[in-house]
Amino acid sequence: MRLLRVSAILFASVLMVCNSNFVQSAPRSISGRLMFDNAGFSCEFQCQVTLLASGVRPIQTVFVDLGGRFAFNNIPAGLYTVRVEIEGFETVNQQVEATDGVSEVNVLIPLVRKNASTSKNSNVVDVSEFLGRYPKKAVSYFEKGNQSLKKKKTDEAMRYFQNAVELAPTFYEAHNQLALTYKEAGRLDDAEREFVIAHELNGTAVEPLLNLTDIYVNRNETERAVTTGEQAVQANSHSAPAFLSLGVALYKADELDRAETALKRAFFLDPKMASVRLMLANVYLKLHRYDSTLEQLDRYIAENPKGQQIQDAMRMRDELVQANVAQRP
Repeated sequence: MRLLRVSAILFASVLMVCNSNFVQSAPRSISGRLMFDNAGFSCEFQCQVTLLASGVRPIQTVFVDLGGRFAFNNIPAGLYTVRVEIEGFETVNQQVEATDGVSEVNVLIPLVRKNASTSKNSNVVDVSEFLGRYPKKAVSYFEKGNQSLKKKKTDEAMRYFQNAVELAPTFYEAHNQLALTYKEAGRLDDAEREFVIAHELNGTAVEPLLNLTDIYVNRNETERAVTTGEQAVQANSHSAPAFLSLGVALYKADELDRAETALKRAFFLDPKMASVRLMLANVYLKLHRYDSTLEQLDRYIAENPKGQQIQDAMRMRDELVQANVAQRP
């Protein structure tokens, strides 16, 4: 097949997973299973699993069954953090995207026992610890900011988060939420600054790096986008959104073989992440691998008949088929 002229799918926001928690849509479910590195361990000790929006706000809390399974039902589409807490062991966090239907996630639990001397100095802050770690007024501003976001009062939320970080400069969650609010308002320079601060305060958190990558991709600062994308997968090698983010950055940088590898890893970690198929289709189009492009588009269309970019996917597929037919002898 000779070179075909087909338009790639243009993403309104290349990393839609980064701040989709603010977008309301039809209810979804997230279910999964805890996988322990010690085969003899079971959840008879009550393993608590909490679903967090934006890595901070609790949505639902459940206890897993004896088989280690859990489920969260009737939640909006978006990017979430699954937090696993077992008494006496370190907390485990894993990101997951809620897409159409039921999203499945396996959470690997290394069963690392807590060290009392180090746990108190951890940069990862649980919501229940806010009052003990930050001034009450700063926590109050943070909570009011989240309430304003729910009411879609962006400017009001921004002021509350600004007040929170002024009173508590090490308040990671407040810096991250302020950055998200700046990003939503189109103040990308301010958002970048706050995401950088949030990353410095909590180097294990993936979300600030995902958003920084998104900002750099949209600015065509490909080298910086690749760097932050690589940092994201280093921070959490089990995060499908992190590998998707890196794949997008590598695609923009024309490092197509590496982009394919990163995207395939994202798909392995979360086979139901529909946006991975669209990005793979774009990668294969650039590589002139048209059969592979068609395969990804066909699967996306079949698996996501009501997907946000179904029309773009169908248009791209039609263009590819028509161009192929036109060039046949």
